[in-house]
Amino acid sequence: MKSLSIDRLLFKLGSIGAFSLVWILGSIGSGRAVGSRPEAKVDFSPPNAEAPASTTGGASRGWGTCIEPDDNLVALMPPSNLGLTLEAHPTIWLYVPESSADTLELVLNREDGTEVLRKTTVMPQESGIISLTLNESDLPALEIGKDYRWYASILCSETDRSGNAIVEGWVKRIDDSTLRDKLARAEVENHLQLYAEAGIWYETLATLVHLRRTQPDNAEVLSSWEQLMQSVGLEAIADAPLSQLPR
Repeated sequence: MKSLSIDRLLFKLGSIGAFSLVWILGSIGSGRAVGSRPEAKVDFSPPNAEAPASTTGGASRGWGTCIEPDDNLVALMPPSNLGLTLEAHPTIWLYVPESSADTLELVLNREDGTEVLRKTTVMPQESGIISLTLNESDLPALEIGKDYRWYASILCSETDRSGNAIVEGWVKRIDDSTLRDKLARAEVENHLQLYAEAGIWYETLATLVHLRRTQPDNAEVLSSWEQLMQSVGLEAIADAPLSQLPR
């Protein structure tokens, strides 16, 4: 089957509302044909910025004593390991392998190392891509223009953390009034394009995750997802299922 690029996506997305542990976006409410050609190309453009500290391999390492040696905990992040967001409480995405561990931990620090969040959740029963949200009930809104470093760990052992699987990434909230104005004036089907072209990683990724959840058999969505994963070096997990955390 011929590969389809992100620029062939045309969907009407519902408005993006507040995040929850598993992000649920607004419903898609369009009768527009899925196969229609877009009015403009959609292509993710990484910002001209790097993570504040050396995090080589941070988005892909994850070896732990309680997971299989040929599998890893993986952070869904671009090569720079820095992702931009417009949200006060964005969602972090991970690929979680099968593990004998029961607990997954998320830690968020300011750039100076000050811890602002530490929370745990039950590990999913199967491997797949999951979401962890920085909820309003967990911490205040991320400060605009500030860098935050997060760590996600599979707790193979709570006493000897040297054997835990861990990945890390950075998030920076920006306030782009020009982009917000474009989003307000644009048809919702073009929001994905606008996020991607502005280099807003967390919203670009979450929009495609939403489309995969709501249209799992749509070839254009799957092709666009694969293209995004390949563009940031995450092709190894492009076929991973979208899992749910236990409630």
